[in-house]
Amino acid sequence: MPNLEEFKARLEGLPQQKDLREYAESFEKYTKILELLRKGLKQTHQDMGYISKVFPYSECKKKLLPLLRSSVKIAKKLHKEIDEDPEKVKRKATENKVIKLKENASSAYTKCREIWNREIEGTVAKWEKIADVVKDLGAKGGREFKQAVESIKKQPIPQNDSEVDQVKATKDQLQNGI
Repeated sequence: MPNLEEFKARLEGLPQQKDLREYAESFEKYTKILELLRKGLKQTHQDMGYISKVFPYSECKKKLLPLLRSSVKIAKKLHKEIDEDPEKVKRKATENKVIKLKENASSAYTKCREIWNREIEGTVAKWEKIADVVKDLGAKGGREFKQAVESIKKQPIPQNDSEVDQVKATKDQLQNGI
C-alpha cells in the first residue's frame, strides 16, 4: 500500500514544479530569441559600417544609429530587470519589451537593406544608360563598362574590407570608364 503522507507531499509540490517549469521555459525562450536578436543587431551594425565605407555620404548612420541605440537601451534595461528579479521573465511586460526589441532590430535590418539598395540603384542609374550607349556604339571598353554596371547592380552588402575595396574599385571603374 502506498504511503499516503508521501503522496500528499508530492501533490502539494506540484504547483511549485509547474512554476519552475514555466520559469525555465520562459527563460529558455527569451534566451534563444535574444541571442538571435543580438547577432542580427551586430550584423546590421557591421553592415552599416561597410555601407558607410562604400558610400561615405549616405544617410546610413543617421537612419540606423537611433534604432540600434534604442535596441541596446531596451536590451540593457531588460537585462538589468531580469538580473534583479528573475521572476520577471514570466511577466507580460518582459514579453512586450522583447517584442519591442525584435521590432527595432527588424526595422534596423530592413532600413539597412533599403539604404544599400537605394545607394546601389542611384549609382547604377547614373551609369546604366551611358553603358548601353557606349556598348551599342562599339567603343573600346564598352563591354567591360557594361559588365561593371551589371556587377555593381548585383552587389550585396560587403562583409569585409576586401569586399568594400572591390565595390569601390568597381565604382572607380565606372567613373574612369568614360
